[in-house]
Amino acid sequence: MRPLPRSLALSGLLAIGVVACDLGFEEPPPDAYLPDDDDSNADDDDDDAIDDDDGAGSDRQAEGVLVEIRETAGDRWVGELSFHDDDGEAFEEFRAGDLDPLPGASLHPVLIPTGAPECVVLSSDDRARPLPAADPVGGVSLWVSSTGTDRTLESGAGAYAGEGEGAVEAGASWDVEVKGGGGWPSGALEADLESRPFLADILPGEGLLGSLAEIHFSWSNPLPGGVEILLRRSTGGDDWIAVRCTSADDTGELRVRADALAPATGPVHVWATRGDWTARPADGDAARLDLGVVRTLHYELTL
Repeated sequence: MRPLPRSLALSGLLAIGVVACDLGFEEPPPDAYLPDDDDSNADDDDDDAIDDDDGAGSDRQAEGVLVEIRETAGDRWVGELSFHDDDGEAFEEFRAGDLDPLPGASLHPVLIPTGAPECVVLSSDDRARPLPAADPVGGVSLWVSSTGTDRTLESGAGAYAGEGEGAVEAGASWDVEVKGGGGWPSGALEADLESRPFLADILPGEGLLGSLAEIHFSWSNPLPGGVEILLRRSTGGDDWIAVRCTSADDTGELRVRADALAPATGPVHVWATRGDWTARPADGDAARLDLGVVRTLHYELTL
């Protein structure tokens, strides 16, 4: 619909001012009207055309991960978050802290297999991307736990990042909160994620490994959902090769052929992971969410 002529718009505003005075205002409210529409991008014969005065904000997306890691030296966590315009792209694995490849990425709902276990070979030749640069949503953003143990992530180097010691108990629920800014209102994003239990009593555990031909992993607390076993070995410097296998958790076991690691050297790093991801589409004022909370058991095997 074309805007009213300027003279009619102003006369309407004057009428509003008179009514306002009749309602008890000492002075009419200040004038407020849309700027003149130059129709610079519109066809004169098309009333529905959008021109450069009619822009609307794009959908927003929050993506990131909180990784709780159990190691011989104790528990630690790494977290990253980014808040930005939604570009509509499907999930793509990203780096988080010192974790490349990212444990639990294959447990994302668009990737997890529904049938037989699946394995892929990865290498540092195809390094995961960093998260996109984040909008400013305040100096910090938070992973907020139902136990009161929050994880504070500070802005810097594009994304919001943090790390520290400790882990919360299994079953804790998580949300993401922002202070607001860059088009993001302050408040919680209703991520509704949960810390799943660490894999327990996994075999083979830390120690010697007889062969890469077939490694039989088993665990004592199978659950519904998925489990990921990631094996990584150095090929020199910062380069590496890895085998990532994803399977149903409730089988309680996974057999992994890791021959691809044979040309590499040194210990085999194992990440045995459970995760909870959300891939919620944007809906009205609610942002699109692509967030995960994963728990991984990290240890080494030597040949």
